[in-house]
Amino acid sequence: MPMIPSSQGRMPRSSGRPRSGPDSATVLSEERRSQIRRAQKTYRLKKAASLQETQQRVALLETKLQSISDSLSDYRAALVSELQDSHPLVTGFDNIFDIAGCDRDQTGTTSQAPTDNQPSPTITPSPSTKNHSHAFRECSLSRQLQRYSLEYAFRLFTNTHSPPVEIYRVFRLVPCLRNRSKMYPYFRRLVCADTDNPLEVPTLPFYCIGGAGTHYPARDTAGNPIYPPKMRLPRRILSVGVGVDGAQRRLEACGLDGRWFDCRDVEGFLRERGVQVDGSLFPVVRESDSASPGGGESADYQLQMSLVESLGESVAPSRLDLESFFQRLLRGVVILGRVPGFGN
Repeated sequence: MPMIPSSQGRMPRSSGRPRSGPDSATVLSEERRSQIRRAQKTYRLKKAASLQETQQRVALLETKLQSISDSLSDYRAALVSELQDSHPLVTGFDNIFDIAGCDRDQTGTTSQAPTDNQPSPTITPSPSTKNHSHAFRECSLSRQLQRYSLEYAFRLFTNTHSPPVEIYRVFRLVPCLRNRSKMYPYFRRLVCADTDNPLEVPTLPFYCIGGAGTHYPARDTAGNPIYPPKMRLPRRILSVGVGVDGAQRRLEACGLDGRWFDCRDVEGFLRERGVQVDGSLFPVVRESDSASPGGGESADYQLQMSLVESLGESVAPSRLDLESFFQRLLRGVVILGRVPGFGN
């Protein structure tokens, strides 16, 4: 059938590749076919390698940005503990977060990060899960107690129905936590930390009231005590000068006098009382004077009474119910800057 010329006078072209026949000039030699296949394979390999390299670079950049964001968050939290929210340094950090579009919740979704115009997220656990804790996944008793205390403090912090008196008692030395919308991401990150991550912000101070952190310190290979860094009294919060007497009187007025223990001190106290701290929920208690509360005051007496009461409710007389013991310690828990402390 003859081809009909188009309106422009050109013959229409069929789409697609021309057919190759025995007499066609488009027949490719075997060598040419092999060359094309090699070129296509090389192109695919280069494309895959380029994509893999790009993905690795993106992952590396994301890791670096996350590290920078975490560091900025820690420094901002440290600044807020020492300065007012309106201080230029604090607002400067806020501007950096706004420019970078960082999600302070560290979750990768902006919908969960509270803003200044939104109320802080409220987590109200159901009655069946309210006391559920991940603390006993930790290997050491000090970390178990620290996580258990943080979870309790976080429930107080996020529940709008928490008693104001209890909130004041626990958070009276960390006034920065009054700004819930800004402090929620930092607090949540600590509570959700893995077992191999720190449970405290190292840039924050350690308020060593009542000798907290000094009663049972860690020791180096030479036997020298290793005390927590950034230890000091909360003078600015208590509005006292450099004098020791003024600080002591102010601590007494605030109900913070006497001896205080941190989580490591509590572990050392239990070891000294014959508790075999091995990570178990019901550690064995050796025969000792642990069953007698004795005398004393402040943290020593409170710990001893909590130990005796928990032994009385334990599943066996020679075993300590750690969770019951921790619950009794929460009656006197106070956040000492970056760690929980236990006293009156």
